[in-house]
Amino acid sequence: MDPSCGRPWLSPQPASSPYRVMLPGLRDFHVSGREPSSFTWLPLSQIFDNLNLPKLESLVIGGGSTGGLWERTYLQSFLSLKGLLQRSTCPLTTLSLDKYISAPSHTLLQCLSLVPTLRKLIVRQSRDCGRDLIVDDDFLEALTPGTLCPKLQVLILVDSGVYQEDALVRLLRTRCNPPAGVAKLQGASISSHRPKSHADEQIRSLGNSFTIHRV
Repeated sequence: MDPSCGRPWLSPQPASSPYRVMLPGLRDFHVSGREPSSFTWLPLSQIFDNLNLPKLESLVIGGGSTGGLWERTYLQSFLSLKGLLQRSTCPLTTLSLDKYISAPSHTLLQCLSLVPTLRKLIVRQSRDCGRDLIVDDDFLEALTPGTLCPKLQVLILVDSGVYQEDALVRLLRTRCNPPAGVAKLQGASISSHRPKSHADEQIRSLGNSFTIHRV
């Protein structure tokens, strides 16, 4: 089927690889790894492994289960996401990771390195999920110089991870006064389970679009 029409077609692959579904017109994709039951649940990796999304601009990944199936396969799902981004070379501008999505920070950083077009990053993650917390010091430090996600303009973190708040402030300050070739951060929203600290005023001093909420 003609890919210019925006309808799905089978992307030709080497003989040793399965055929993948190409969706050349898809720009917004919301997919969930929720586990309604062990009989109907489909791993995200199986979805990502079988798609090619060359025009994808916005990707929302959810996962609201604490069940064992999700816990055993979440890492593979992110590895498959990396494969999807490599294969699609899509102009992704928005990536949102919803509650209970978990991965080691370096795994997500590998994914982010494939989407230099990214402008908005949202990580919503509960500490109650009991798995890897994406946002740690390594994650924040990798985003600070601007070599990763150089077009990032909006950052939203909700109860995300264990990190030094000084590292977060350093990231925000640096991206608000970026080097040449790096976009200026236009806003950030931070929600944290921690008690108030000196970081609150430091973040709010960056402008009205920079907020921190203690929950």
